[in-house]
Amino acid sequence: MEITSAVARGATGEIRVGYSTSMLYRGLPKILDAYRAACPGVSLVLHESHATQLVNSLRHKNIDAAFVNTAFVPDGLSGHIFSREEFSCVVPKGHRLEDAHVINMLDLRGEDFVMFRREASPPNYDNVMSVCRAGGIEPRVRYGASQWMNMVALVGHGYGVSIVPRSMASCGVANAVFVPLEEGLGWCVSSFLWNQDHVGPAVKPLLDITKTLSPFDPVHAGG
Repeated sequence: MEITSAVARGATGEIRVGYSTSMLYRGLPKILDAYRAACPGVSLVLHESHATQLVNSLRHKNIDAAFVNTAFVPDGLSGHIFSREEFSCVVPKGHRLEDAHVINMLDLRGEDFVMFRREASPPNYDNVMSVCRAGGIEPRVRYGASQWMNMVALVGHGYGVSIVPRSMASCGVANAVFVPLEEGLGWCVSSFLWNQDHVGPAVKPLLDITKTLSPFDPVHAGG
């Protein structure tokens, strides 16, 4: 992709970009590579954290933009969806469902679940709970984590099962087996967020590139 904007070519300084770990498997490297090529005069600084901390950092202007698991953003922030995918179930190697072609949510009744801690990422927690309930179960949550990657790692060590984005199958965690989940229960959405009161010249090219490479609709505000 060629970026011809004079704003992009002339941008200088620094941009601080936050991200959740799972973004590395959901298209973020492609976006950052395009940005670095388009804005060689900008120093790109990356900050990894969970969704709640990233949103707070945006509000306090400690970072300039963030790639976060959410389809909704709080008042005062703006966003653009850059990834939307279905879910998989991840089970430990040797689990009774590891060879299934598709897992029905009812197959997971009675299983121990690894789940997001709600305080770390309310949108992710609420979304996965909604998916489980849409499939007819109330998950028995035994273990908490703050990132998708940590959830997969816990499953790989035998701590229950989990519901995660399908792209996490490429994360390479040992002894974690990914099986497609039945369709129609919900989507995992990720968004590019920024503080509308703190938009420096280095942010606009990143937004333009994200929109070009991920042509989804703007995020709904106020969620």
